[in-house]
Amino acid sequence: MTQPADIKYVTLTNKGYIEYTNNLLSSIKQNKINIDLSIYTLDTVSYDYFSNINVRTKLIDSSSYNEEFSEFELQNSSDFYKIVYFKFFCLNDLLKSSKFVLFLDGDIVIKKDFSKKIYEMIDKSDFIAQSNKSPHDDNIDEINSGFMLFRSNKKVLKYINPDRFSLKKFSKFKFHDQTYINNIKSKFDYKLLDLDDFPNGAHFKKYKDRLDPYIIHYNYILGHEKKNQMISDGNWYS
Repeated sequence: MTQPADIKYVTLTNKGYIEYTNNLLSSIKQNKINIDLSIYTLDTVSYDYFSNINVRTKLIDSSSYNEEFSEFELQNSSDFYKIVYFKFFCLNDLLKSSKFVLFLDGDIVIKKDFSKKIYEMIDKSDFIAQSNKSPHDDNIDEINSGFMLFRSNKKVLKYINPDRFSLKKFSKFKFHDQTYINNIKSKFDYKLLDLDDFPNGAHFKKYKDRLDPYIIHYNYILGHEKKNQMISDGNWYS
């Protein structure tokens, strides 16, 4: 049976995203959530910041790409596609030595301990993930790649692997991490989390008055409007 110690928690950040990642950390601390979050960083500024506050931090060596990945990038910009490519590095790196790995985007806040919920739900599935369904569309089966719990097995290690594709492909063809996950989902036994319990930004915006969620993911909001909305909702903990 899956136990709390079997799951590793990870997020990815850079200099431009420090305040959001710090807000995620602060929501964990202030709401007394028992999560030991590892942070993978893309530059020395964010690495120094989080390692200096005693957070488990790992610097990704991106020197071979001859580019910097340190700025806050708007979704669907060319550099945004390059940054999200490294999600697969984080996941694959930890899955090699862990039974389960949960990836969280930095624009998430955690409100309640969800550990029991996801332990029960993963069961024998390869992964579970947040739904990306919007109240304004009928796509009930799209995965949101910002909150995903993977089981370490041969199939997962094969496909959740940055060696299967190049950074150049991600940026040139605007190949999104979420696009990739949705393209290969039929290869897996997976489940989507209930949107009332694990709402994405669109779902929370419409139904927030009746929700008591475990997490809130502030996707569907571009740029620093995320921060303004978090403040308005009372979810800016930094």
